[in-house]
Amino acid sequence: MGRRGGGPLGGFFEGVSRRILEQKGESLSEIWDSELKKMEEENRNLAFMQDDLAQLQSLGKHLGYLDVDMQERMLLLSLEQTDLTISYLREHKREKCRLYASMGVMGGIFLVILMF
Repeated sequence: MGRRGGGPLGGFFEGVSRRILEQKGESLSEIWDSELKKMEEENRNLAFMQDDLAQLQSLGKHLGYLDVDMQERMLLLSLEQTDLTISYLREHKREKCRLYASMGVMGGIFLVILMF
């Protein structure tokens, strides 16, 4: 997944995979957290908000800890939360686009009035 995805997130998954294969006795949760922090430090201009990073961190705490069935449920829950976040952001994007367009027109009219 890391090689196909590329970018900072692909590097994150490759780092997790590499460290799992090294088998140094670390839990998946520890590996996940340290690689997530490493990704944040190396890529300060990520498009992730703190909520996104917290969701990723929460997912890492539950992976590798429970049985396979519970891990699948945890992944499905994480996907549902991500879908809800995406739909919320899309709805607010429409509202803000209209607001910004209106403000741009009003600002232009205001400048025209000031100039004359």
